[in-house]
Amino acid sequence: MKNKTLILPFLFIGLLSNCQNKNTVVKNNVNNVEKKSANDCKAIFRKFNEKLVVEENDSALYYLDKAIECDPKNNSFKYSKVKFLTNIKKYEDAIKQLDELTSNSTDPSLKMQKGILKLKINAVDSKNVLEKCYAEFNQIEKPTSSNSLYKIALDNYFKGKEYSLNEIKKFRQEYMGKPYETDNINALEELIKKESKENVLFKLFDIND
Repeated sequence: MKNKTLILPFLFIGLLSNCQNKNTVVKNNVNNVEKKSANDCKAIFRKFNEKLVVEENDSALYYLDKAIECDPKNNSFKYSKVKFLTNIKKYEDAIKQLDELTSNSTDPSLKMQKGILKLKINAVDSKNVLEKCYAEFNQIEKPTSSNSLYKIALDNYFKGKEYSLNEIKKFRQEYMGKPYETDNINALEELIKKESKENVLFKLFDIND
């Protein structure tokens, strides 16, 4: 394997999408006549994916915005916009979209991503945002494997490589024999060993130059 890829980036999309109502109906705010089913909204979203594949970014963004307009409660659509804006390096716009998501979520992973994007654009409050996220991860009594992986990435940023590598050893003991977690921790370990502490965070969320 030439390049190990983390499975966990954007893992919480599934958690966001679980809260969606499959029978959501969106009404026109002006006359309450026009109605669109969840399938209609998904069809618009598929148009976004089609344009994304052929790298027609302006058209892709148009259809993505239309999908969100169609189903404004669909957090998966909104998070797809975060990913898309990040991929085309519109980091400030991605942060604005994350602001909307974090206002309705207690998931520290979303706040962490916001802090990392702020770090990418050298925002003065980036470290403060990441420190708050780090504290939240440390306060989770029963962390999931993804919680622990994100925390280890922040361990590396705040406490250094040696500390984070020791935490990786503990993680391996806890999740011994579990392929998904093993693949992720191996990929994260490789990043920590080879990359700067900032690049570990960037690559964790697929923020590339």
